[in-house]
Parts: sequence; C-alpha cells; structure tokens
Amino acid sequence: STSGDAQAGDWLQVGNLLVEEMIPEVTNTDIEVVKDGQIRVPRFNGTTSKIGCGNYDSLDSDLTFLAWIKPTGLGEGSAGRLIDNGKLLIYYSLSSARITISSNGALNFAYSAVNSAKIQDWVLYVVVRKADGICNIYIDGEASHTADQDSGTPAAGTVDITVGNTDGADRTLDGEMPDVRAIEGLLTAAEISQYYTATKHLYGK
Repeated sequence: STSGDAQAGDWLQVGNLLVEEMIPEVTNTDIEVVKDGQIRVPRFNGTTSKIGCGNYDSLDSDLTFLAWIKPTGLGEGSAGRLIDNGKLLIYYSLSSARITISSNGALNFAYSAVNSAKIQDWVLYVVVRKADGICNIYIDGEASHTADQDSGTPAAGTVDITVGNTDGADRTLDGEMPDVRAIEGLLTAAEISQYYTATKHLYGK
C-alpha cells in the first residue's frame, strides 16, 4: 500500500486512477494498487482508504460525477462513499442495494434503480446534477431509475472533498475505483453513452 501527498499530475500515473486535473493536490491514504485483468487499479480496503482532495471547489454548481468501480461489497457501514464533502454525498445504500445521492447533506435524496448496485462486477456510474439539485443517474451508459430526481438544493461543502470515504474516514469504499472525475458542467446522455462505449473494453465489458 502507499501513503503520502502527491500532486494530481503524479497521481494520474498511479494505477490508472484519474482525478480531475483541476484538483491541485490529493492525499492518498492506504490505497493498494493491484492488477485486475490487463490494468493496474487502486483498491480501497473498506476500513481506512481514502483520497483527500482539499476544498478546491464548493461542488454546488452544475456537476457531472463519473466513476468506474468494481465493488467487493457495499463498504463500511454498508454505505461506502464514492465522494463526500459534507453536503454532496454519493454512496452505496444497503436499503434496496442502490446508489444514493444528496446535494444538501442528507436532507433530500435521489436514487438509482433498486438492486442496481452491482457487486463484484465493473460498472460505470455517472451522476449529472444541475445547480438546482435536479439530477439524473446513469449506469453503464444508460439512464437508471426515475428521471429528474430532486437531490436537494446544492450547498457548499462543509469539510474537505474526499473520494472513497468521508472526511472522518468512517464510510470507506470497499473495492476498486480506477477512474474518478468531478466535471464542472453537464454531460449529455449521448456523451455518457459515448464515454462508456469508448472505455468499457478496459474493464472486460
């Protein structure tokens, strides 16, 4: 496993993990790089792993969150985080085995389809969230569950942005997550489908 500070440019070369280049610095805690098929990927251990990204952005404007993930389980507390800044929460939910999104610190929620949280399989999750909190969720390039759900009015984060955990490290992701992007702006359904088609071969799909 590895630990310590790394510039985003350096981190992009570790296990193919892609952290959106607008992040000036990331801190890697207990991430193990493993080989999965033809690629080397970072593994979150379900107990202590996390990527700290500081507070470079409030994440309260138009946003597309994108991640390729192969979860081993639902993570610590059965609610392993994909990303968390105290207000924007994207995580696995034991209830109905799905992905949950909140833009206002767990006051309002949007969900992927029931039983859509795939375990032991590569999956591309994309959340497209407008500045008013209306969001759409895509799994493997296709829309999942109800369109235009209300995730709450986006609020500026209250703690540092953390990938694969909370800032307090009590909801650790359990699995592999080699491609994580927080993109300012709204990808279209066609763009999401194109991205899935262009990258799925890396994950044996």
